[in-house]
Amino acid sequence: MLEVEGLHLRYGHKEALRGVSLKVAEGEIVTLIGSNGAGKTTTLKAISGLLRPHRGEIRFCGRRIDRDPPHAIIAAGLVQVPEGRLLFPAMTVREHLDLGAVRAPPGAPAPAKRLDDVLSLFPILGERSAQKAGTLSGGQQQMLAIGRALMAAPRFLMLDEPTLGLAPVMIDQLADAISRLHKGGMTILLVEQRVDLALHLAHRGYVLQTGEIAFENEARLLLDDPRIKTAYLGA
Repeated sequence: MLEVEGLHLRYGHKEALRGVSLKVAEGEIVTLIGSNGAGKTTTLKAISGLLRPHRGEIRFCGRRIDRDPPHAIIAAGLVQVPEGRLLFPAMTVREHLDLGAVRAPPGAPAPAKRLDDVLSLFPILGERSAQKAGTLSGGQQQMLAIGRALMAAPRFLMLDEPTLGLAPVMIDQLADAISRLHKGGMTILLVEQRVDLALHLAHRGYVLQTGEIAFENEARLLLDDPRIKTAYLGA
């Protein structure tokens, strides 16, 4: 469904990505693992059209998208939930959800149906519909960021550090929501600081080190890989 091949990307003279290649098949959860500064967020931003690669190709459902603007990529069904949520503090919960619905592709379910689905996944958003986003808790803001993305009716969802800074109980709720989305048919590319959680959720994982894919494997095998245990799991 998603194919990234030989991706190179620079910030000025600094090469942030060097030949990154990865694939995500329809119906999979794939995780991208790496330390801070390894290039995980840069990879997601390149896929979503926010950054232009220097070399390489990105294909979504067989069509090349690495020269498409972000709004066209969203309309094609590939949506990113950014690190840090990037909400508008003075806008209400409902206004964010309505905003997310603007770029839905032709043939998407009606906005009312999409809203029902989001509120079924995150009931608290219905209860806080008129509340300004800046007054929500961190976990509620993350739910809103995901809900806003879901209102665009994606077929493929990219999640960048969804549990960052959240309490354990909220992390459990978001992990459950990700599992429910996947069971409902969503394909997911996940960047997550909690490597153990990411590997328990995912089918496969790629390990990114200083802008390059160091290795990949099935998630269950990466959990037992001594390189992963030493570098990321504190074992």
